[in-house]
Amino acid sequence: SGAVVTPDNAMRVSAVFSCVSLIAGAISQLPVHVYERTEESRKRADHDYWWLLNEQMSSAWPTAAAWEYLVAQVLLRGDGIAYLKRNRAGQVTAILPWPRNQVQILEQERNSPRDERRLQYTFFDKEGYFTVDQADVLHLPGFGFNGVHSMSVIQWGARNGIGIALQGDEHAGKF
Repeated sequence: SGAVVTPDNAMRVSAVFSCVSLIAGAISQLPVHVYERTEESRKRADHDYWWLLNEQMSSAWPTAAAWEYLVAQVLLRGDGIAYLKRNRAGQVTAILPWPRNQVQILEQERNSPRDERRLQYTFFDKEGYFTVDQADVLHLPGFGFNGVHSMSVIQWGARNGIGIALQGDEHAGKF
């Protein structure tokens, strides 16, 4: 179609907006249960992280809004990523969703192909940047995850259709 399609302008197409808001909204309302392993199976646990995963991820993020944002990032950009803020004891005290386009994911160097793959995430915004190990990140991969990042549906699957819809809307507005 020739139109430049980004996740931001794709949301101007009513079909994209409706699909993303419906899927993300529905998933954001689902409860997240915490389980512990037993010898033969698992059982639901009364865990401190339940509050973060179901009520309030951080002071600025009610959990439903955070899940909706993370799922929308998966749908539009391929990955939903949140930084796990920890206290000095190493316990997670907040989960901070981060825009996917403001996170760079790199594989750490390995000495051998047999070594386990570890990822480093660099988060940045207008205030600066910081880099953390994968243990401090909640990474929700989407379709086509290759161990580092996922494919963006907008970039790989729907670019042409959305571009045609954007150009049709622009033409109708001028006409």
